[in-house]
Amino acid sequence: MNFKGSQNHLTDFVFVLGLFVVFAGSIFASVIIGISVYRETIDNLNNQYTSRTATTYVVQKIRQNNRDGSVTLGQIGGRPAIVIKGESEGIGTTTYLYGYENKLIELYVKDGAYAMPGQGQTITDIKAFEPTDAGGGLIELNITDSKGHKEVTYLHLCPKAEGGSA
Repeated sequence: MNFKGSQNHLTDFVFVLGLFVVFAGSIFASVIIGISVYRETIDNLNNQYTSRTATTYVVQKIRQNNRDGSVTLGQIGGRPAIVIKGESEGIGTTTYLYGYENKLIELYVKDGAYAMPGQGQTITDIKAFEPTDAGGGLIELNITDSKGHKEVTYLHLCPKAEGGSA
């Protein structure tokens, strides 16, 4: 009987099996690390989306309408608001951007129409909406998103034109 040939085959088998285990373990570890990186990336993207959506929306609304004093700070039902005066088909309009019950809300009404908190279109979930006068024609916009991330933005408001109507 030849035990030497049988022992060589056993050694080859163990070597190949060991190599397979190391390869399979490496693939498994790579998949686990990839899943972890993917989850972290998705969480970061979601956090950035929620924290910046409200701020970006309000900033763009202000920039679109920021002329001749048409954007001011005001209130709706005692709550701080961004007030945007405009005109549609010859009729004066007012848009309010404000926070109410953990939501950023936009309310668009004809001038003189009664407006109260809770009316309007919900834009996104937030915890706090605090526009304040920072002086020098600047407003400080503090928005805290639903996850507690606070965004602070400063915007310059165009003053009402001298000697003309807005």
